[in-house]
Amino acid sequence: MIYSESKTQQAITSTALNKIHAQETLCDFRILVNRDDNESTEAQFIPSSYQVIDMDKLEANIASFYRRKKRKSMDCSFIVENNTSIYTVLVELRLNYTELANLKLTALKQKVKNSSAQAKLFGYPIYNELYFIFRNNIKQQAINRLNRMVPKCPSHYEVKTVEEMVEMFFTN
Repeated sequence: MIYSESKTQQAITSTALNKIHAQETLCDFRILVNRDDNESTEAQFIPSSYQVIDMDKLEANIASFYRRKKRKSMDCSFIVENNTSIYTVLVELRLNYTELANLKLTALKQKVKNSSAQAKLFGYPIYNELYFIFRNNIKQQAINRLNRMVPKCPSHYEVKTVEEMVEMFFTN
């Protein structure tokens, strides 16, 4: 599976999203990563400008349009494809996390639930894995934390680093 900029841009131009100014939600992946990275070191792993959908901005636009409170959401999404399939990938950036005991399954599930509902408007199925991005130096701790959660964390919640995300979806 490889990132598709054209499909990512098309995803937010659907009729269902016109009224909420979804085009405003396109954002450079590096900018989004830097926004979540107090040390500003992780964006170096992103070799060029990739447009992704800022799911927090999309949620803010939807909440404003429907005059309701903003709900928790994943940080970004983008469209990937291969010769036979097209999917929406959901990503939560946790680059400033240092105290993994504060990582709560209910909060993660709520973000996934809300963002999955929004992403259905893009017209593509959700990719089978959901990604939670941590710094390399705490990645293993994050994996261990998710594995120890009670109730058990869903197996399709994947812990990755920015570098691994780039290797998986943004390089040929």
